[in-house]
Amino acid sequence: MPLFLNSEEEMIAKTQFQSTEALAIRLRPFIDKTTGEFIVGGSDTVTLEIRRPNGTALPGGPHEATYDANVDMWTFDIATGSYVQGEWRVKAESDDADALPQWASYRWGDYVEDIATIKSDVAISRKVDTYEWKIEDNQLLLMEPDGTTIFKAFNLFDALGDPTSTRVFRRVPVP
Repeated sequence: MPLFLNSEEEMIAKTQFQSTEALAIRLRPFIDKTTGEFIVGGSDTVTLEIRRPNGTALPGGPHEATYDANVDMWTFDIATGSYVQGEWRVKAESDDADALPQWASYRWGDYVEDIATIKSDVAISRKVDTYEWKIEDNQLLLMEPDGTTIFKAFNLFDALGDPTSTRVFRRVPVP
């Protein structure tokens, strides 16, 4: 389920429930930084920088993703022998100079034991994906359906760490 970060970054959260399965990394087509349109097709070379939950790099990198034309996605599987429970982070870059890089986060091996937790997580994801949001005073504000109540707020920063409302590089939840 996609989670909004900003116009140049996207995080995809995925949970693998069984450690006996390979961790499946699936990335959507890249976005052309000039036109904002998806770059469709698999003629590019896409390399992945993969970080384990403890922050160390997966050996053998950078890893090359494979283009699957049937689903129009870039794919890469991490074998079960590399299993470490927790959040794996991936940075994907295309050799197409016009393509923006992608960032993704994957959970591997976590078990969700109760339906209430799953329902709550889905409800939050639905809010993030469908409700109105706005950028105001260097903050990303996710709104409730009434359009006035703030559901979640994030401070926005540029690549130098300065507060910004444009060219956002990072968001940090407001406590």
